[in-house]
Amino acid sequence: MALTKVSGDVIQTNVNISGIITATSFTVSAGSTSAPSISPTGDSNAGLFFPDADTIAIAEGGVEALRIDSSSNIGIGTNAPTTKLTITDGVAPYAATTGDLIQLKRGVSNGNDTTSATGISFEIG
Repeated sequence: MALTKVSGDVIQTNVNISGIITATSFTVSAGSTSAPSISPTGDSNAGLFFPDADTIAIAEGGVEALRIDSSSNIGIGTNAPTTKLTITDGVAPYAATTGDLIQLKRGVSNGNDTTSATGISFEIG
């Protein structure tokens, strides 16, 4: 496929590359939740995008799933983390209505048991 040089270092066309790319820098558009800048083939609404300066986010199914903001705060289920780790269930911060919002488990030998050996469990509400 021929590349079309538009102006400066801007290339306007789709380029499919199979293999390893080595570059000094790589610049992509900001993208959005519904059309991330970096996404896999066949799943155009999942991937990385850059909603604000110094902010990285991950979209899944066209919805923001995770964000690391310019203060290095991490938000899961929220686009406005207020602490180093803010987790929501999609309704309000720390507002899980059933079960555990955060659960860390120690695995067993087969790795399939999720009902025993709870290490730390928080239940809110």
